[in-house]
Amino acid sequence: RRPEDAAPPSPDMVLVSLVEGGDVGAKPVWLKPAALVPANPETLDGVDDVGALSHLNEPSLLRVVMARYAARSIYTRAGPVLVAINPFTKVAGLYDAATMRSYQSAAAAAAAAAERDGPALPPHLYQVAGAAYYDMAARGRSQSVVINGESGAGKTESAKIILSFFISAASAAGKGGG
Repeated sequence: RRPEDAAPPSPDMVLVSLVEGGDVGAKPVWLKPAALVPANPETLDGVDDVGALSHLNEPSLLRVVMARYAARSIYTRAGPVLVAINPFTKVAGLYDAATMRSYQSAAAAAAAAAERDGPALPPHLYQVAGAAYYDMAARGRSQSVVINGESGAGKTESAKIILSFFISAASAAGKGGG
């Protein structure tokens, strides 16, 4: 006997089928509506800023971060906050000189134009570092970068990456390049 043919275990329950990629997954289950949370359309899976989600809840956040991680995009924005998931391996091109230069150029252009966000680039530690460095350099404003996480999450590596950006940007500025 199929669950959808049976009467609900209690009158306040609804039958729910899980759908993934248009395919019905697990066997339907009876749940109370209070146990359900709204879902976002699949087109928002992997969006680079969770602020773009229609429904902001824990399952939606986890789905976005998991989709981005699976695509080797370890950084996700949450408004002004950058969420980083430690890949526990090297990600090709993530911290190379060309990548750093593109974030330096974007941050310098944003600072010169007094824009907050600058040209659209994927979320990255270089973006955070660039915003802090160029806001400090162009406007003389003190800056703080808070790096938070559990033991082994990559806080020390993130700090090193940000400092390498600062050193490179300061060196370029000293040579008249930024």
